[in-house]
Amino acid sequence: MTEEFKQKKLAFASINQLNGETFIIPDYQRGYRWQPTQVEQLLNDLWEFAHSHQFALSSEKSPYCLQPIVVSQREDGCWEVIDGQQRLTTIYLLLGHLNKSAYNIIYETRNEQPNSMDTYYRSLAQKVIENWFKRPIQCGDAIYSEEDLKQEFKRFLTHPEHFMAHFIWYNVTDEVKKNSSLAIDIFDRLNIGKIGLTNAELIKALFMTFVDRNTESETHKQLTQVRLGTEWDTIEKTLQQPLFWSFVYPKDRMYSTRIEYLFDIITQKTDDDDDKYTFNEYVRLLKSRSVESLWKEVKQLFQQMEDWYAHQKCFHYVGYLTACGWSFRKILDLRYNADNQPLPKDDVSLKLLKECKKTLIDFDLDRTDFYSKTTREDIRKILLLFNVLTITSSEDKSQLFLRFPFDEYRKKDDNGKCIWDIEHIHSQTDKKMSGNDRLEWIKTMITYYSGESQEENYEQAITALPESEEKETCLALHSLLGRLQKGEKVEEEFEAIYKTLRSICENDESFEYVHSLGNLTLLDKWTNRSYQNAFFPVKRTIIINNAKKGRFIPLCTQNVFMKAYSKHLGTLTEWKNQDCEDYLEEIKRVIL
Repeated sequence: MTEEFKQKKLAFASINQLNGETFIIPDYQRGYRWQPTQVEQLLNDLWEFAHSHQFALSSEKSPYCLQPIVVSQREDGCWEVIDGQQRLTTIYLLLGHLNKSAYNIIYETRNEQPNSMDTYYRSLAQKVIENWFKRPIQCGDAIYSEEDLKQEFKRFLTHPEHFMAHFIWYNVTDEVKKNSSLAIDIFDRLNIGKIGLTNAELIKALFMTFVDRNTESETHKQLTQVRLGTEWDTIEKTLQQPLFWSFVYPKDRMYSTRIEYLFDIITQKTDDDDDKYTFNEYVRLLKSRSVESLWKEVKQLFQQMEDWYAHQKCFHYVGYLTACGWSFRKILDLRYNADNQPLPKDDVSLKLLKECKKTLIDFDLDRTDFYSKTTREDIRKILLLFNVLTITSSEDKSQLFLRFPFDEYRKKDDNGKCIWDIEHIHSQTDKKMSGNDRLEWIKTMITYYSGESQEENYEQAITALPESEEKETCLALHSLLGRLQKGEKVEEEFEAIYKTLRSICENDESFEYVHSLGNLTLLDKWTNRSYQNAFFPVKRTIIINNAKKGRFIPLCTQNVFMKAYSKHLGTLTEWKNQDCEDYLEEIKRVIL
């Protein structure tokens, strides 16, 4: 192995390159434990790949990848194997059976029975290898005997002009030097947590290996590698920004290296494809295309994302479709007309808007029982589009820089559920409260009247209030709270004070639109839970206070509680039938 290769962090390492090197299996690993079926599967895979490629020259074909080995070089020059010892050992045993020179493997002494289990499993693997070669294999008209198979495997694995089997070499020496315990941490990540090298990391190794493969200038190759690496890091840094990522990615799956998503889009990877599908596709693509052309394709895709992200209307339309679960691949197709010709950006914007509105064609927005007859997800979708189009249709030029925070909208709670509730603007008179709901409602009302949000300070805040009906109400609520917390039965007292306060705060007994879309808005669960079944003026006060504190409140939700959609303002502390009708009319005007 050359000194130059030893400095590489990610690369392909042929078996020949490893000859003469010494690999240490550290004592924090359990040793060699492959089962006979795993050994046989590797032999079958190697043979199928070799035969299908007819042992062509390695420069003409992509290599067979033996998956990664993660290593760190020790001061004595030996390589500590952090991950990959199973395949490394199996190939070592295979080379021994073929009587070919190989690398050395040393197992560090463990506290238990030293090497006894290692010896058992290695002997088992050797027996599988021996039996595999003893059976004749027919391929087409040819029948390969044991000696034929050995000769073909020697060529495939080690012949300088034909070797095609490579390990993916991942060198973390520099990192481990800075932190001696990092090797164990990496081992835990790759084995205990079962988090292998990502497709992106493997593709990067592939690109760095084959970049400028036809040039004779090493300097030019290195400069190209540096440029590619810099551009790669820039793209990854942008994709790590929460708002940008939520704008382009529709699902909940976590990408540890997010540029992998771009490769998945290009290769059209589906949920049914195996984990290494994208990497294997790039191995195949490199047979006929250059790294430069493949990388250009990635940059063009990213450039399209950036262009739409910078365009106010495209940002909101794409963000909405993504939030509705559209794949970015599907959205990209909207760039073209029926003849598959690219459209101008403004035409693309109009086409995106049309698709956004088409997501709502199945809904009757005028139903008075809309809440009970529509799924929460669909209601959220309608209210989201209302917020999005309110921003994009604004005639106020200052709104051109306003962006709906899709990253906030896409957040999940600890149970993986959407954090956004569908909130009734005028409270539900038919919603009965019990237990903790009653406690929270009482606390909300005390806060509303006293201005104090901390329960331990209620008494002091209530005492400081001037003598008034509000103070008497607070005292009654505080007394009721104490009795509830002691477990006393206070149903009658609770219902009495609830009805009294309802008559004060929401005295419109003829309200007809409780479950209409015109009585629904978006609010995060934590804010919503802070005023369980609270009355309109209470909700309005909480919304205003939260907005002052910088908490994100959707624009249209703020407008609702400021009664911005009401044609006849009336009192700001009531939400009546006419307010509901005006609000629904505005929703339909904007989204239909």
